[in-house]
Amino acid sequence: MLSGEGVEPEVRIVTDTKALSAFEYESDDRLVIHLVNYNHDLETDSTNIIENPELEIALGEFPADGLTVTYFTPETPEGQELEFNVQDSTLSVTVPEVYIWGVLLIK
Repeated sequence: MLSGEGVEPEVRIVTDTKALSAFEYESDDRLVIHLVNYNHDLETDSTNIIENPELEIALGEFPADGLTVTYFTPETPEGQELEFNVQDSTLSVTVPEVYIWGVLLIK
């Protein structure tokens, strides 16, 4: 939607799914990415898990040195530290799964 206006989104979902949305919040020392799974089956009234979605996050001016990426869900409230790569100010990460929602904390 924004890319048609000449603005590139900060978070790109690489995995081919239209059922996952990402919302970014930024402060001086952290990025927070809220992932929402809209893959709901009306017949069974259940949500289908999205497994291993890949994300690319444009860091822009955000410092890339010494980063950690932690993934929080209702099932893992203590968080799970994830492996990631940074190349040309873009952070690439694969999230294990998104049931209904999850939050990536990058700091």
